[in-house]
Amino acid sequence: MVRSGPTPANGDVTQLGLRPFNRRAMHKRAVGGLLLIPALVVAVVAAVVVTNLGRIVDRFETPNDDPQVFCSLPDPSPVAEATGTSLVLQGCAAGKTYTLPRGGTIAIDLASGGGLDSGAEFHDLTVSDPSILQTVSAPRTIDASTRDGTPARHSDYFAVYRGIRTGRVTITALYRTCFNTSCNDTFQWEVTVQVR
Repeated sequence: MVRSGPTPANGDVTQLGLRPFNRRAMHKRAVGGLLLIPALVVAVVAAVVVTNLGRIVDRFETPNDDPQVFCSLPDPSPVAEATGTSLVLQGCAAGKTYTLPRGGTIAIDLASGGGLDSGAEFHDLTVSDPSILQTVSAPRTIDASTRDGTPARHSDYFAVYRGIRTGRVTITALYRTCFNTSCNDTFQWEVTVQVR
């Protein structure tokens, strides 16, 4: 608050009930206030990160199991080894449930490919209950230089199972993508099979 009026002859404004203007103290308050803003921003960001840490870690460390990822293009023709099985499941089968009669066979044929310095492949095919689906042909990679007439680096991750007991099982496989020398399990392929 500034008062107008006479000032004492000796310049001492405290006689009028006013405090002298102190630039240094005002500058310290302004700098302190400015330093408080980044501290508040850091505190808010830290609170958001801590609150969402589980989701952030899951996003970067666990495979995505969105079934639409595997069906952006139609499935290629199955490999010849799949001929004669009761059911052939490929990439677009992800996220669905299938029925298999007891004694029937199911082929899993997951196609992948790559380019010059990048690629992708399926691995770690697992069946949740091997007493329901018995392994006929263990998971393996079948390499091919062409697929449906298109030359490139292609492979199929392939296995055959037989339904030996009634029940419900989940079949999963991890999809690893690589760029240069870095590889990550980015997606999880999953289907459910009901053996009757």
